[in-house]
Amino acid sequence: MSLSPFRLAFMVAFLFLLPLCLEVKSDDAVWNPIQRCYVSPPPPVVEVLPLPPYPIPPTTWDILGPFPLGARELGADPLEAYGGIEGIPRGGDLTYPSELADGGRVGWREVDANENGSLSLSFPEIRWEPLEEAHGTAGILFQGWALGDFTVRENGTYLARCLSTGSFFVDHIRVPGDRYGDGYAWFPVHLTAGTHTIRVKIGGLTTDHFHCSFKEPPPPLFVLPGDDTLPDILEGELVSDWLSIPLLNTTDRWIRGIQVSLEDAPFSLASTCEILGRCGPAPDLAPGQAFPLVVRLNRLVDEALSRERITVDESSCPLTFTIVVHAQEISPLRHSVKLRCRTLDQSFKFTFLGYDRSVQYAGARAPLGSCPYDPNGFPEVWGCPVLLSTHGAGVRAENKADVYRSRDDLWVLTPTGRRRFGYDWEGPGRLTALQAPYALPSPILNRATALDGKKGDPHRILFAGHSMGGHGAMSLSLRYPDRALLAAPAAGWIKFQHYLPYFLRLGDSFVDPTLRGILESAISEHDNDLYATNMVGIPFLGRTGGDDDNVPPWHLRRMVRILEGFGVDATLSEIPGKGHWWTGVADDEEMSDFFSRFQNGFPPSPPSFTLTLLNPASMESKGGVSVNQLIIPYRVGRIHANQVGPLLDLSTENIRTMTFGGGSWSTHNRLPREIQIDGDLFHMTSPTTFCHVQSWEICTQAQMEERKTQRGKGRYGPARQVLERPFLIVYGTMGTTEETRSRLTQAVWLANDWYLRSRGQTSVQPDTAIQDISQWDENFILVGGPSTNSLSARLSPSFPVLFKGRHFIVGDRLFNTPQTGIQFLAPIPQGAKGESQLALVLAGTDEEGFRKTFQVFPSASGTTIPDYLVLGSDFGWLGAGGLLGAGFWDNDWSYNPIMGTLR
Repeated sequence: MSLSPFRLAFMVAFLFLLPLCLEVKSDDAVWNPIQRCYVSPPPPVVEVLPLPPYPIPPTTWDILGPFPLGARELGADPLEAYGGIEGIPRGGDLTYPSELADGGRVGWREVDANENGSLSLSFPEIRWEPLEEAHGTAGILFQGWALGDFTVRENGTYLARCLSTGSFFVDHIRVPGDRYGDGYAWFPVHLTAGTHTIRVKIGGLTTDHFHCSFKEPPPPLFVLPGDDTLPDILEGELVSDWLSIPLLNTTDRWIRGIQVSLEDAPFSLASTCEILGRCGPAPDLAPGQAFPLVVRLNRLVDEALSRERITVDESSCPLTFTIVVHAQEISPLRHSVKLRCRTLDQSFKFTFLGYDRSVQYAGARAPLGSCPYDPNGFPEVWGCPVLLSTHGAGVRAENKADVYRSRDDLWVLTPTGRRRFGYDWEGPGRLTALQAPYALPSPILNRATALDGKKGDPHRILFAGHSMGGHGAMSLSLRYPDRALLAAPAAGWIKFQHYLPYFLRLGDSFVDPTLRGILESAISEHDNDLYATNMVGIPFLGRTGGDDDNVPPWHLRRMVRILEGFGVDATLSEIPGKGHWWTGVADDEEMSDFFSRFQNGFPPSPPSFTLTLLNPASMESKGGVSVNQLIIPYRVGRIHANQVGPLLDLSTENIRTMTFGGGSWSTHNRLPREIQIDGDLFHMTSPTTFCHVQSWEICTQAQMEERKTQRGKGRYGPARQVLERPFLIVYGTMGTTEETRSRLTQAVWLANDWYLRSRGQTSVQPDTAIQDISQWDENFILVGGPSTNSLSARLSPSFPVLFKGRHFIVGDRLFNTPQTGIQFLAPIPQGAKGESQLALVLAGTDEEGFRKTFQVFPSASGTTIPDYLVLGSDFGWLGAGGLLGAGFWDNDWSYNPIMGTLR
């Protein structure tokens, strides 16, 4: 019988699929009845899981490093001398010089990711111990690069996140990183099908760890997870009325017309912002922009007709309701929020509107008793004194409040430094800390009934804190001494340059001492030892563990020695055998007794003292004296005071304009009958501003108007001061299409960085949207010079830098070489709403020079950025050695060679 071709093919295939008979039976063999023999067992069934609808991060990474790194140094990547990480071959046997390695060279190696996709890096071939022994912690700081490839199956928009890194690159696109590892920093990347590369700048102390991942294509509006800012319910009532949720525009187009509604909430939306600041519709969101949306709740039964508060039943706790976000051309976005319920004997969290109109928060413990209130008496009493405790790095403010016990007649207040790591309680952190006491209950703020009669007094503060917060406690008490009842820092460092020294910065090998001094002057206003005379009269207790290897006892030992030398009542409490943290470090019996001894008085006004300052912008007053201008900006100014009967005698160093009286000092002190300044005598009847011309005189109205055009407290710089009031980011649209796209991208980067670092909010605007400057009271960050940004062009007559097309002149020096960038602070001309408005301009002689300026944007504390920086083509690897100019403007916004240097 003949077989059809199909049947024959089937039989051949069947025979080939049959397992082979075993010549020798094995232990796991099975009987096959078809072949009538023993065969090997079938292989286990492997379940093939479908691939996720998003890219899988790299499983293997190429690592290059370690290279040296200076503490908080800008630029100075050694690889830039060879073309940068994008300009050198990847992998292979090439090596590059590094003083960290034996033999002085390092190369590439492959490292596999952990099972969860994270990457843990160490360098066992590096002998870290002798480096640390020779140079301390500064000797084991390193930097390097990690590169990994991943595959995208379909064109689309995905969300990317890298934990524990400041930024990363997907191909050539820079993406903000989740620098604190909190998990909320997802950002959109638009990818085509194929292979792509992630580049991560690594760094740390001997080791590093990061974790990159992706999410499936998101909706147009996305709520960044885990970063809501919410108040608590206290004794059944909302303790404060502000909240925010972070929105992300995941598209490549603008999202406009954002509005909010509530579902399943016992509250309604407030119809007014009352006295707490401007709020209105949310701004349009630029492509890729993150924005903490501000929502204000109405806690009254009927806002117009009744002052009765809405209450929440205990059975409803925690209180959950839905915020619905509406916008043009997109579906409504629903986001559920959950509010904790707390009682008066517990700590609680309240929110308030920050100086940049973002929602900030603080932890608190209310006094168990009632608070005195007599604002019309003398001394003025505005409530219970406030124990303001600043948290350490990595600590959440609401948790800090639980470190302290509740007291009968003292508020415990633990404000946020804006993020867990924040700004070292400098700049935005300092301003937010001092806003928090004003957000405590008062007659003009509608707070929970449980807090009636429990107002806090913002003019009587006990400054305390631990670790980074110990630095903050010293910093705040030295800059707001007329509010300080005492200072009680625990495990605090004096200044960051002593905590993690700067002396191994790479760029310092190439700069002259003058430039080094100018750069250091940009951060010296935060040197607590420099300001030590301001502590005279204020009781000081420094608490440290004898075995603290995080912030060594050396810091507080040194600070107590300095303070004692100036006659301060300073005590060191060093506990043998204790480390950096232990239960009771901030509030044991010794600390509690110190608080109790001084909390019920008023800030001291010693008869003799010396006020020391470097920057009037960050110094309030001492003994009623407040400095508005220095003769030479960013040189130390001092006022030596001595009270002799009814006469207050003052002698000054480097002081141009000052005010006596007013502020917190006047709540508990009366003016002297006479004041003598450098021999010039004045009779005092009210707070007065004095100007120095040939001698001291009471400032005339004409002089006051002239000084409004000059540098004063609100715009004394340096560059970072542009972030210390509400600001707009304005990008230029006058260049080519590609230049405009680049400026929008950089503007969004700055807005996202501000949100990530400070939970701050800002608006991104094209230059065409700002027509009448007088309608805006914000500072401006101008992305692009006059040739590409029309607002820069309109404001340029007031710039201290003269532009000639894309070239520019500082002083008498023309900068016209390629790849040169400039960042500088400038005044906003009079006519705008605020007298103290500033602009920060970022420009370049070409696109490469323009892009360089974003390496020196003043977004972090401890970075040495004065009023202006001119960056040369080799800044990338030389760091400060690649600067062509740096310095501070004079009081009239002119270039002064005494305060600057130009190459």
